[in-house]
Amino acid sequence: MQTAIYRFLIATLTIFLVVDSNNVEACTTAVISGKATIDGRPLLWKNRDYSVIDNELIVIDGGKFRGIAIVNKGSNKSIWMGCNDQGFCIENSVSNDLKDPSAKGGLGNGSFMLKAIQTCSNMTDFEKLLKETDQSGRATTANFGVIDAQGGAAIFETSPKSHKKFDANDPTVAPHGFVVRSNFSFEGQKLEGCSVSGDGSEIITDAAQKNFEKVQANASGQRFLRARTLLTDAVADKVSAEFILKSCMKDMANEEGQAYDGTVNGKPAPLPELIPTATTISRTTTVSACCFVGVKPGEDPSLTTMWSVLGDPKFSLAVPAWPNMPATAKVMNGGSTKNGSSLCTDSLALRAFYFDKSRKGIHTNGLSETFEQLGKTQDYIITATNHQLESWRKSGINQKAALEFHTSMAKQAATSLARQVKRHASRPPIFTPLPADSEPVDEEVESEQPAAADTPSVSSNR
Repeated sequence: MQTAIYRFLIATLTIFLVVDSNNVEACTTAVISGKATIDGRPLLWKNRDYSVIDNELIVIDGGKFRGIAIVNKGSNKSIWMGCNDQGFCIENSVSNDLKDPSAKGGLGNGSFMLKAIQTCSNMTDFEKLLKETDQSGRATTANFGVIDAQGGAAIFETSPKSHKKFDANDPTVAPHGFVVRSNFSFEGQKLEGCSVSGDGSEIITDAAQKNFEKVQANASGQRFLRARTLLTDAVADKVSAEFILKSCMKDMANEEGQAYDGTVNGKPAPLPELIPTATTISRTTTVSACCFVGVKPGEDPSLTTMWSVLGDPKFSLAVPAWPNMPATAKVMNGGSTKNGSSLCTDSLALRAFYFDKSRKGIHTNGLSETFEQLGKTQDYIITATNHQLESWRKSGINQKAALEFHTSMAKQAATSLARQVKRHASRPPIFTPLPADSEPVDEEVESEQPAAADTPSVSSNR
């Protein structure tokens, strides 16, 4: 069944334009309607691949609304996923097929998301911002995923002068209740060939089938298809945040969409000696990830939960955070130092023990034990957080309680990662990465253009 679905998904796409791999952030994203989730709350997911390996979780203030966001270390001019105290959440994947050579100036992908966090209370506000900047101009080439506290859940394919909404709540657009994107857009590729029959099942047209081999050969397409397969298989039992955190973020599947043995979604068998990661969702270039859990209409927007992963999800742990917090844990932001997140640093150090020298894959000797130990900590954090959320939904949440619990869970994650790094210290890393600032661009990286009159973001200078 899984193979049949995977082949169908491949067939639903038409021709991909070949994009410059040096100018694309290789993200995999999805927005999931509350209709398709286990508790009726919308979900928003992003795996981020980029050349700046040091990421932080920081507080966003100075605007109409406050919030939290993942940024490149030391940067506050651009964000790459975040939410505010109104329950509005946003992330992006770069889509260079939305470029417009005639466009001049305006906010780029990360700086536009920062503005949205600071000024938008819901999806209606975000659509208004898009319409306004369709006229004034942007430098955006992105698929923006958005959820809000009213149940809104959509992806907006956004060029410098136009945008198109793909609503996860619309059964004609998303018959299964979710929308997935990687590094292409349906609008930019003029994708056709998939329609919905009367009973809600997809049907394949001859036009779509003709492009099977071209789509199958595209790395971004393979990540898109794999994410679609994972979510399609999960929808029958409803999608949960735990599934996103433990299965989707860490997924490693081959080019045929089959999970490698011994990995989170694979058969319970020994790991292969080497796992190539050029086309997997969790890659050697993955530097952070997040899963936002929204609220039901009428619930306190402050209960919007941002599960943040600093570092490669395979070698890191998700920590919950809330947008009303006055600060974020020092292990996730570096505190008053310039060293960045120690949790992220340890995740990167742990990953280095398994790097293939070419950085196109990971060696697996001893990896099963690492996965097992980190998995136990992750299970504890998820269970404790779910229990705390149940209490807060009855009694209410406040800034102090949110920060204290977030800090406690961050310390649990940091301690677990530090323990793993220490355990590995007796053997040298297979590959030692260069310092972060000299880290070469590998595979696909994000394109962020500075605003015409704004301070350039860190990512435009690295």
